[in-house]
Order: sequence, then C-alpha cells, then structure tokens
Amino acid sequence: IKRAGGMDEESTYAKFKQYMTAPFSALSDRGWSLAFDESSVGATSKYGHLVDHMAVNDMLKIQTERTERLLTCDSPGDEVKLPISDHNAVKVTFDLSALLQEDSWYSGGIARAPAADEQIAKWAENRAKRKAQREEQAQAAKAAQDTEESRTGGGAQYQVLLRQAEGYRAVRVFKEPREGAEVVGEVPSGEFARCTDHRYHFRRVCWRQLDGWVADKNVRNAPLAAVTEVATPDASKGPEKAGHYAVVVRQAEGHPSVRVFAKPEPTAAPLGEIPSGSQADCFDHHGDFIHVRWQELDGWIGYKNTCAVPAGAKT
Repeated sequence: IKRAGGMDEESTYAKFKQYMTAPFSALSDRGWSLAFDESSVGATSKYGHLVDHMAVNDMLKIQTERTERLLTCDSPGDEVKLPISDHNAVKVTFDLSALLQEDSWYSGGIARAPAADEQIAKWAENRAKRKAQREEQAQAAKAAQDTEESRTGGGAQYQVLLRQAEGYRAVRVFKEPREGAEVVGEVPSGEFARCTDHRYHFRRVCWRQLDGWVADKNVRNAPLAAVTEVATPDASKGPEKAGHYAVVVRQAEGHPSVRVFAKPEPTAAPLGEIPSGSQADCFDHHGDFIHVRWQELDGWIGYKNTCAVPAGAKT
C-alpha cells in the first residue's frame, strides 16, 4: 500500500480498511445484518475471498434457513470444468414464517380466499364485460363495412369489375367466403359483375348464371354507372333504348377522339372515331371493352375511355 497525503504506512492502511468496510458499517449502523459469512459458504471470488453478500433488516423475523454456494469459477481449492464467471453464485433460503404472522406486513391483512358467491359474481361480471366488448367490436365492424359499401357503391348491389390480381385469365368463384372453399366456377378477367354482399376479405358477385364469392384483391370498382335492370328491357322506351345506359366517351390520354373497333380486341379493325366528350349509349361489355352506339357508329371502345354521365345531365 502506497503512502498517501504524507501519512505513514500504518495510517494509510487504516484509511484503506475504513474505505473498504464502509458499506458494511453503513448496513450495521442502520440495523441490517449479513445473511451469511465466509465460514458458512466459503469464498465467492476466484482470489479466495467472500465478496458477495446478502443482508436482512430483522434477523428475528427473517431467518437464514439454508445457504448454498454454486461453483461457477475457479478459486483456491475449487476447480470447475467450465468456469462461466469470476464469482461463485450463492443461493439462500429464508424462513419468513415469523414475518408473515404479522397483519401489518400486508395491505389490509392476510389475503382472504373469496367465497363461492363472490367468485360467481366476479365470473358473471367478467362474462358481461366480454360480451359487451364483442358487441362493441361487432358494431365497429358493421360500421366499417357500411363505410366501405358507401365508398364502393353505396347500395345493396352495385357493379364491379373482376380483374385477376396475379394476371391469370380468370377469377375463381367460391361457394363460401373463405380460402380453400369449393370452387363453383370462373369469370373471365375483365368482366363486369354485380356485387351483392361483403364478408371478411370476400365479395359475393353475380355473373350470368354464376353466383358465389371472389377475393377482394380481384375486385375493382366499375368505371361505369351500374346497370339497373338490363335483363328486363323497358319496352316503353322502344327497341332502340331498351336495356342500355348512357356513358361519356372521354379519351384517357387526352387525345381529341376515341377509336371504335369492330370487335372487343385491341387488334380489331377500326370502324371510326368518337370525339372525346361525346355521350354514347352502352349496350354490352366484354373484358376491357364496352359496346357503344354513337350516331351511326356502332362498335367497341376501351372501358378506360369512358366515365359516368354527370348527375343531372340529359341522356
């Protein structure tokens, strides 16, 4: 030990000893006692000393029942096969029976087991809470569904476009709204259908004679106003006006006109052009095309080049 502050070696050692034992003096001054000593557990340091301690504040009520040293490091006289630390661990079992006999040690005294009636009442209360939570969740889900229906069409039935999300030629229709359900048919990708219900991540659609469920990912909002009753033409409007609806022909890329084709195919022969912004009558749809009639021109145009007639416009 080096001399410090002009003190001799004996005085320096006394100061160092006081510094090293100060934590133990502080515990003793406050009425705390060490739970074990080196004679009961041995050394806990690889250098052969007890350097790990536990303390209790009342040796009469908290008594040390058993101490065990777990060898986790090499120390003089003790070698382990796989040292994992430079300290040995110490496990102490305390007897708390004297402490637990005092009611003041608890908040409100020793915990009392609830009576059967209290247990039943608590169970009923929790059951009512769970039921209320389920009803609240169901109401929230219904509100979200109503919001989605309002956004996608607003009614019990509306027109949608079926477009296979992965690029396949057809959209599978299931018997039930779940993955792995029985497939009842297929709808060619690009066809319009009528949506009649929502459930989970599925929509129920009607296409020709097919009625079933398709995944949401394969459904898009139809770009045109829904056809109300095309299957039952209004004879009072005459043969030329039965079973159709009006659309606005609008060139999607901003060109002055829209090409009309003889067939619903991009490579079909062109029949003419319709000025962008004109109103035409739609009679059918197939894939990415719709069948329109404008003046003397009768043929197919891409559905991307159409939009709904503004509300209040004369048709």
